[in-house]
Amino acid sequence: LIHPSSVVPVRGDINARGMRTIWAYFGAFFVCLGIGASLLSFSGVPFLPALASSVGALSNAGAMLHYLDPAALGGHSYDDVGLLGKGALIFLMVAGRVEILLLLGLFLPAYWRT
Repeated sequence: LIHPSSVVPVRGDINARGMRTIWAYFGAFFVCLGIGASLLSFSGVPFLPALASSVGALSNAGAMLHYLDPAALGGHSYDDVGLLGKGALIFLMVAGRVEILLLLGLFLPAYWRT
């Protein structure tokens, strides 16, 4: 950090396999986010707080329901979330902590054949 505002060209090249890996990570992240938000919505949480809670759980940022407007939540807290919603939050926290691509490799049969 001797020159913090310097612009340095990146040496190296990102090949097609690297790009596929990056896109696979983003795709898996957003699929997990959508599934988590849907499961939370099905358990009775309004959609915006469900989406915010899913982002917080998947990125390990912490509890997001407390930062939203309580009037918009309709009085919801994590105590009001059902068993399905709590299970979804647990899955999202584990998926965000363990890394999504590691979980994909664990569940894909093609990984175990090689």
